[in-house]
Amino acid sequence: ACCCAASQSGGPAKTRRLEEGEGLYITEVAFDVLDRVASSAMDLQQPLDSGSFAVEAARAMAHELEAPLGRDDGFVVLRSVQRLLTAFAEAPLAWPSSMRVSHTFDVWRTLSTERWFKLILDVPKVIFALFYRASATTVPADESYEHLLVAGAAARNVSMAPHAIHLTDLRSQPACDRTCLLDFAATYAALALVAAWHENAGDVAQLLDESQEMFQAAGIFLLPEAFEDAEWRPMLTALWGILASIAATPLIRISRNEGMANSLDEQHPRVVRWHDSSEEASCDRSDPLAPTPGHEVLGLYRAVDTIGRLLTWHGITWFASHGTLLGALRHGGVIPHDCDADFTITATSARLLRSRPVLESLLRNGYELSFRPVQNLFAVFRLGAPVEQPAGWRPQLYVSREPYLNIYVLFSGDDGQEFYSYVSNQDIHADTYFPSFALFPTETSPFGMAEVNVPADPNLYLDAMYGRDWRTTVRDKSAMVDNGRYAPVALTSYGLRMALPAGPLRDVVFPDRRPWQEK
Repeated sequence: ACCCAASQSGGPAKTRRLEEGEGLYITEVAFDVLDRVASSAMDLQQPLDSGSFAVEAARAMAHELEAPLGRDDGFVVLRSVQRLLTAFAEAPLAWPSSMRVSHTFDVWRTLSTERWFKLILDVPKVIFALFYRASATTVPADESYEHLLVAGAAARNVSMAPHAIHLTDLRSQPACDRTCLLDFAATYAALALVAAWHENAGDVAQLLDESQEMFQAAGIFLLPEAFEDAEWRPMLTALWGILASIAATPLIRISRNEGMANSLDEQHPRVVRWHDSSEEASCDRSDPLAPTPGHEVLGLYRAVDTIGRLLTWHGITWFASHGTLLGALRHGGVIPHDCDADFTITATSARLLRSRPVLESLLRNGYELSFRPVQNLFAVFRLGAPVEQPAGWRPQLYVSREPYLNIYVLFSGDDGQEFYSYVSNQDIHADTYFPSFALFPTETSPFGMAEVNVPADPNLYLDAMYGRDWRTTVRDKSAMVDNGRYAPVALTSYGLRMALPAGPLRDVVFPDRRPWQEK
């Protein structure tokens, strides 16, 4: 497959291999065209209409990228770029709301999980400029970063000192909500922009990794959410603009080769914070007959009780799901061999989950919230629990020590839709849809010494997840997917007992006033 943009000189266009061993080539002329599309989008004074260069060029490039693509990750990225260019060409300023939902998942997954430094070295860098233009049209960038986005501004003349001081101020925050995390991301990106103008590629790569980590932690898991009118939106506009500006620096524009990104991976690998293996949880997921140690079981009961009560107090709609719901209905508590807990919330509630009041409530009770962008789910764990940050092109923080509590997110598309599906861990939910009447309103069910919310029709939910024999059979399943580590096992009377100890539970520390009482 070849992207054959015509050379202005009439001569053959220079090509380069994008993926080693694959048959896809991108011409240098095509790169120049995409650079011009990006610069046009970045110029807020330049109109974008159906006849403008940026729109016509985007349409042409989208057509070029329609060549047959494979299933390789690199081709998946190009497919998302092609879909974004198509949407932009059809609606230059309104593409976020007019884009097909299935395509928004593609684009957002690319932007959220692919390593940003690699994106800005290649075709996908146009994403940042198009995001900036769509966002800045309605919500200007935060004034703290406007000086970096002035047309023709050279960040080589900008001092790093104010941004370094601002980082110190942000780190002193007792709890960092979404606005704070995006401010972190924009600050690291600003420092990366200065480093790019000083042609320090190593610093650019590392600072962009830090920026991406903060962005991922903010937990924006759907593309439409990035364009909602919210207090953190100016920070996000600034972030897109700064990233697009980095992609336009001479350092990046003259470094269009995969070797640069690969060599920097070797010279400046992502920092990995490994946990102490002696502290690793002893819960064995591969043996359904191996009981979970008592101290971990107690930790699960306490987490379910405390976090559930806090979410309810803050007005967040939730219910026990997956293995935790299975345990509630089949055992009356934690499954004897379970290693974690699972809640489900709606996309609307997910916005509240990242608010400062909720984060502070969790911290006061000894818990911390994390976000896993690759799976699009939240995780809550005890403060001080070891964490792991895998290297590679899909950086994300996740907890390695158990027990912890996963929070999955349900999406209903439009408010009037009558079916919900998971946006979290889509690979294990296999396009499963639940009718709203089967989920809401929730009811309560005993869970050891505590209570949990459960779906309106928990039997329908569990039938879909684990099969109709879930009451009598243990299967090695992650939602809809068979893991294959062991064969189905018939439950005995011993296996039907809940895991113990189920207490004592802890007193929950609630804020002084409820959210609707806040001034």
